[in-house]
Amino acid sequence: MNSNHLGHQPEAHPSLLLIPAGRKHPNIRSIGRKEERAVLTRLQQILSIELDRLSIRDQQLLRDFVDLPSFQLPVPVCKQQSLCPSLLKPEMFLWKKHAPTRGLPLNEEFFYKTPYQSLSTRELTVHLQEVIRDYVFCAWVQRLNQNTWIERIQQAYREHPFIVLARSKQNVVRAVEKMNRSSLLGLLNYPEDLSYWRHRVEIVMRPYRSIPPDWQYEICEHEKDLSLDYSTESIHVTCKECSYGVTYWPLTAQLQLPHEVKMEQAVKRIATIERQFDQMALQSLRVITSLNKLRSLKKQLSSYEPLLEKLISLKEKLGESKKDHPALSCYEELKKMDLPEENITPDLISLAKVSVPDAAVLKHAEKWQSIDNGSLESELAELYNELLMREQSMQPQPHDVLFQIKDYCLTRAEFEKIKACLEETELTLSFHLLVQTLLGEATNKVRRLGLHETEIFGMLSQWPRKYITEAVKAQSI
Repeated sequence: MNSNHLGHQPEAHPSLLLIPAGRKHPNIRSIGRKEERAVLTRLQQILSIELDRLSIRDQQLLRDFVDLPSFQLPVPVCKQQSLCPSLLKPEMFLWKKHAPTRGLPLNEEFFYKTPYQSLSTRELTVHLQEVIRDYVFCAWVQRLNQNTWIERIQQAYREHPFIVLARSKQNVVRAVEKMNRSSLLGLLNYPEDLSYWRHRVEIVMRPYRSIPPDWQYEICEHEKDLSLDYSTESIHVTCKECSYGVTYWPLTAQLQLPHEVKMEQAVKRIATIERQFDQMALQSLRVITSLNKLRSLKKQLSSYEPLLEKLISLKEKLGESKKDHPALSCYEELKKMDLPEENITPDLISLAKVSVPDAAVLKHAEKWQSIDNGSLESELAELYNELLMREQSMQPQPHDVLFQIKDYCLTRAEFEKIKACLEETELTLSFHLLVQTLLGEATNKVRRLGLHETEIFGMLSQWPRKYITEAVKAQSI
């Protein structure tokens, strides 16, 4: 704190340290009013008695806190000569250094709310006892720096009974949350059991959900604010980014979450909802059987994955949605699913490894069992060759008709020839001039530009002019 450099210690009041408050008033002239000098005398008299009552340990803590041979209570002075209405909280000096060339900041959070000057002797004594107690606690806290306290709080957080339980049951907690949103849940027996289980999940999971993701098993890594609660002698640790915090008692190394639970009850509850789910799964073996069939099929089709992917890509390219082989439908549906490598068993942890976007797919499990693995590769190869031939037949051909009106047809070959001619020439032909060229009209302008010598001159000479106009417009030539 280095109080020696911050203020003035009046000779008549050895237990007080007058400190300028307000950035614009870094100096103290004098306490001019008689009433205020009397207040300082009262402060000194009460303080000297109360400080003598402190233990040797607490007196030493206070001396260390103010970094002076004897403790002097900071008394803020406003506008260089008037006592501020309230005394300073010790947090004003906790882990902070203030410049002697500027007055202390007038932040309300660092001032007590009690206006001490008008208090009776008894009331002032009680108030100063609280102030001294706060300064002792703050001095005890300042023995360690903020990072050291955060490390201790982190350790206490890890060791908190509920965090220990959440860490040990994290696979169950995650499985419950996943299955509570799973499409498979509606297939389990029985509806009344399922409804009750979901109701219980909302109750049991409440304390787990109240903890932000970044605080699940460790304190988050964001910047944190530490504040003291003098009435309980505790430290509040708050993360603004997570909108979450905990309370720590440094004297006992105990930590409290915002929402504490009865641990015996919490242990039983998490075990109960796992057991209840397992019972529903055991009553739904048909679903488990179907899932295992799908798991086997997925493993079976993985051998043909490159060919199946080629087929799907080719069918998309051809714009076909019809599935020519059951293996294609099966493969595309199984691609959307997450199925474990190991056998699926009727329990919460095993089923949580399964992700099925649409539970209706389980109805096809029996039908897909008919896929013959022995002939599958040859059947898929044959289908792939058929699609390749279909693709080739759909490739653009020179004789493809791009425009037709009555008996007049413009083929792809003619269109490409017109397009190539226009791209090769350096001239910018008007719409009218292009129609004349295609019709074969050797006007003066056509001859002057040399268009009568191009390949497209007279290409559509048999067409009526109005049909050529429509063809040129339709193909945006």
